[in-house]
Amino acid sequence: MRVLESVGAVERRPRSGSVLKSLDLSQLSGILQFLLFRNPSDFEQLAIDRAALESAVVTLAAKNANEEDFEAMEDAINLFEVELNTHRLTVEGDQAFHIALLRASHSEFMIQVGSLVNCFFEEFKRTPYATDRADGPYNDEHRLILHHIKERDAESARKVLEQHLSGYK
Repeated sequence: MRVLESVGAVERRPRSGSVLKSLDLSQLSGILQFLLFRNPSDFEQLAIDRAALESAVVTLAAKNANEEDFEAMEDAINLFEVELNTHRLTVEGDQAFHIALLRASHSEFMIQVGSLVNCFFEEFKRTPYATDRADGPYNDEHRLILHHIKERDAESARKVLEQHLSGYK
């Protein structure tokens, strides 16, 4: 019970008992990063696992995405462009795209697990060890992934996604 309290999942109330709360993934992410990432190879393994997870996600997105999902991915692509044009790190735009991709799968499990994994990457991109990948074709790859999802071409979307994520390995 104390562990659940420490990650913010449970709140104890006097004379009422314990109440479940919505879990803040960023808080859980910080705890897990501390516990899981002991050396650089741990992050490399996470990158491999993320690619496997998002390959499944993009396949589901090609099957299940709707107009609202397409708009969310387009908004993320536009945010990435704004960040690029104002010489900022492209963290928010990139994260927004991958979160929109997760949501387009319409799989609650994939959304939750993928969101946690993306929290790890968001934090990593803000460290001095990360390089800003904005100078590559990454947002063009976002556009191409979206194009293939709109065409319901899961295999092509998956291939572009694998190329896109290979820069983290």
